[in-house]
Amino acid sequence: MTIPTEIEALVEVTLTLIGAYLAATWICLIVWTVRDARARTTDVVVQILSGLLVLLFNLPGLILYIILRPAETVEESSLRRQRLAALADARAFHCGSCQAPVDSSYAFCPRCRSVLLNLCPQCQRPVRREWNGCPACGAAVHVTGSG
Repeated sequence: MTIPTEIEALVEVTLTLIGAYLAATWICLIVWTVRDARARTTDVVVQILSGLLVLLFNLPGLILYIILRPAETVEESSLRRQRLAALADARAFHCGSCQAPVDSSYAFCPRCRSVLLNLCPQCQRPVRREWNGCPACGAAVHVTGSG
């Protein structure tokens, strides 16, 4: 008669361990979701709702969160914006004399009146002052001084 009592105790311990493991996993999923939501948004309401979604619906709630969460973190978004701004700055045309930002179609710098564009002696197309040759026809371009 002692064998069924030992098996019963073993089953009880096993079920308790499985329950504890599932409870710990559930708590870890909630904590991970809240941390991930913090990394992806600054909206506190969204962070709380994300945690509640997993708290109430467990694994299906986590799946819904993963489907609905923002694609990039706040840090990644900020870094992307910085890179785009740097790219825009790199594309901006600056005066060779005073480094003021100017439109690429300006012939003269509005700040220091330096010549920004010359005309190609062969095809008469505008050529930037820092270029040695015309991109349209390949003719050599002579640099003129500031105006």
